[in-house]
Amino acid sequence: YGDSITSKFKTLTKIHDSIDFNDLQTPFKCIAVDMTTFKEVVLDKGDLPLCMRASMSIPFLYKPVEIDSMQLVDGGLLNNLPVDVARKMGADYVIAIDLTQNQHEEKETDFHYTDSNIGKLISWSLSRPDLKKYHQNVKDADIYIHPDLKGCKPSDFKPKKIEYMIKQGEYAGRKAMADLKKLKTKIQKKQK
Repeated sequence: YGDSITSKFKTLTKIHDSIDFNDLQTPFKCIAVDMTTFKEVVLDKGDLPLCMRASMSIPFLYKPVEIDSMQLVDGGLLNNLPVDVARKMGADYVIAIDLTQNQHEEKETDFHYTDSNIGKLISWSLSRPDLKKYHQNVKDADIYIHPDLKGCKPSDFKPKKIEYMIKQGEYAGRKAMADLKKLKTKIQKKQK
C-alpha cells in the first residue's frame, strides 16, 4: 500500500541515494516511532523518500517501514508537533502548524489493547500524541497555528476536501497575521 507513496516521494525529491538530511538546501528531519520499542526516532540520514514514508505510516492503514531493524510508523503517535526537534536543529524561531483534527484533552486515557477495541486504538493513534510533550511543544513555539479541520481525516484526498482544508489553513494563517508581523519585526531588529 505504501510502496506507491515511496515511489512518488522518489519522483518528487529526485533523491535516490542515502544522504545526510543536514546537507539538504533546507536541513530536514522527520519523526517516526519504532513499534518494537514504542520509542520516538528522529530520522536525519538515509533514504529520504523511505524515511518520509516511515514518518507518515499510519498504523493499521499502512505497513510499518523497516529501517535498520526498526519497524517504523507515523511519528505523530508520540510527537505530533516536533517543535523540540526544530529547536535542537538550531531554529531560533519556530512557527508550528498543527494539523490534528481533534483538540487534545488534558486527561490521560487508560487504554488497554484487546481485539474488540481495535477501532479505539486506531482512533487514539490518529488523534492523540503524547500529551505532555505536545503541550510543551505548543508552549515552546513562537507562533502556534491550528486550522479548524474538524470533519477531516488524514485519508481525505478528494479534491473538494483538499480545497476545504487549504481554505481552512489560509484562514488560520490570516488570523495569525498580526503575530507573524510581530515576529518579522523582532527578527529584523535582531539582524540590525
